Amino acid sequence: MSIEIILKKSLIGASKRQIAVVKSLGLNKVGDKKLQPENEATSGKIAKVSHLLEVVTKQETVKKPKVAKKKTNAGKGAKK
Repeated sequence: MSIEIILKKSLIGASKRQIAVVKSLGLNKVGDKKLQPENEATSGKIAKVSHLLEVVTKQETVKKPKVAKKKTNAGKGAKK
């Protein structure tokens, strides 16, 4: 699973430590979104600056490969 993190509040007035945590999550401007893996390191970072973020849990979907369909002569001009 992965987590989508959105920076909702400005970093103006935030401590240097909080700014560093937000930057380590890959966020720079208000409204920036990033997908991060759901692990202990990410959870710890989110806990430190949760008042600045919005967090959405996303489930990764596995894409099935497309299977080519067999062509049939059932269309126009098919011989019987």
